Amino acid sequence: MPTQEEVRAVFEHMRQNPTDFSAVESPDYSDYLAGSLWRKIKRRVLERDDKTCQSCGGPGSVAHHRSYAQEVMDGNADHLLATVCEGCHALIHFTDQGAKRPSDEWEAVFLETKSQAFPEPHVDLRRNFPPHPATWDRMTAKQKQLWQTSAIALTKEARERKRAKAERRHLSESQRAAVAANLKDGQRAYRKL
Repeated sequence: MPTQEEVRAVFEHMRQNPTDFSAVESPDYSDYLAGSLWRKIKRRVLERDDKTCQSCGGPGSVAHHRSYAQEVMDGNADHLLATVCEGCHALIHFTDQGAKRPSDEWEAVFLETKSQAFPEPHVDLRRNFPPHPATWDRMTAKQKQLWQTSAIALTKEARERKRAKAERRHLSESQRAAVAANLKDGQRAYRKL
């Protein structure tokens, strides 16, 4: 466990070098995120934002650092923290190819309006629910909500089509049986003449 002085040294380095985020990946920072101070700060930020992603508007569960200044780390500048969903947090920190995004792009990605486009759910009636798309981890909370709503509607529609088709097939068989019975009755009546 790092000492208080070691943690302060990391934060001081981050304050003096605002574009050098190598310290964010340090074990000291991981310890900070696991500590009680960060849990209190995170809870406060999530409550302030009503657990709503400040980037896409969906449900949020992550407190995103918009700055790593000492005052933010000490919990004295909550305005530099924002609630985001896991999808938006992934978009902020990683490119579409999965590489780490440069830190000078984070704020622009956070502030940009997220497109609500998402992959169309693939309905397979042998499954209870369509499988999540490969891009699920990079979808915003709002996109995930819309995708799930769409998947439910498409599944319901496909099941209704399947039921209607089965009813038509059943009616056709009944109608064929009636026609066959009528033909036999007609043939019997003809033979009696």
